[in-house]
Amino acid sequence: FEELYELRDVMAHHKAVFVRNMATTAPLLASDWAATPYELVSELRIRTARLFKAGQTWSLSHANGTSLSGKIRTPLPPGRKYDDYRSEGFYRPFPEGVFSPVNIADTSGVLVFEHSSPWWARYMGVPAHFATPVRVTIENNRIRGFDGGVEARGMERFVADMATRVGDMMYEAFALHGGVHPHAKLARHQCLDDRYRDFIEHHHWSNLHLHLGVVPPEHRQDYPYFVHITGDLQGATLKLDEQVIYDHGHLCTADLPEV
Repeated sequence: FEELYELRDVMAHHKAVFVRNMATTAPLLASDWAATPYELVSELRIRTARLFKAGQTWSLSHANGTSLSGKIRTPLPPGRKYDDYRSEGFYRPFPEGVFSPVNIADTSGVLVFEHSSPWWARYMGVPAHFATPVRVTIENNRIRGFDGGVEARGMERFVADMATRVGDMMYEAFALHGGVHPHAKLARHQCLDDRYRDFIEHHHWSNLHLHLGVVPPEHRQDYPYFVHITGDLQGATLKLDEQVIYDHGHLCTADLPEV
C-alpha cells in the first residue's frame, strides 16, 4: 500500500473496505501505540485536519534552519477532503496516526532535514537517518537544489533519474502533513526492525514532513508507484495564518478541552 497506486485504485473502483493493520505482532499489539483508544487519535486527526483550509497561508520553521512558507492549494483536487472520517472512504488504518497530505502552493524557502521515510530512502540508496543534514532550496514550489553530503547527492540523482521517466513534477514540493498519535514511538524490544520502527514514528504527533516529488496522473498507468521523498522534521513549528498548529513538536489540538 505504501508503494502502489494500483492497489488504491482497485480498492476505490470496487468500493472495497481496506483494513490496514500495522500492529501485526504480539509486542506491537501490547504497546501503547496500539492500545491508545482509536477514537481519541481519530478525533485528534479530524480536529487537526479541519484547521487546513484552501487559500490559507502556512509557515514551517525549525531550529535547524528550516524556514518555509506558502499557501494551501486552491481549489482542492476533485473529491479531496482533508477531514474525512474513515467511515467515508475505503481506507481503515489501525492504529490511526496521520492527517491526510495537504496540497501546497507558492512554497518558497529552505527545508533542512536529516531523516526520511525508510520506505523510499532504500530506493534512493541513502539511509533513513543521514550522516549529514540535507538542505533543499525551494522557490515557487520547485526544488532548486540539494546541498549536503552523500545523502543530498543520492537524492539529487534519484530525482533527476525519476524526472526522465515521469516528468519534472518530481521537482515539485507537493504536500505537507504530519502525525497525530501521542504514543507512536517504540522501544527496540517492541519492534526489532529498524525501518518499521521509523515507519511507526512517522505517525507520532511530534513529526511533520513535506512530500517532495510526485508522479502525475498521466504517468500512473506506466509507472504506478507512489514515489516521493519525505523531508521529516521532529520538533518543528507549523502555523496557519497566525494560528500555531504544532509548537516545537507539540500538537496544539491535544490541548483542546473537547479532546
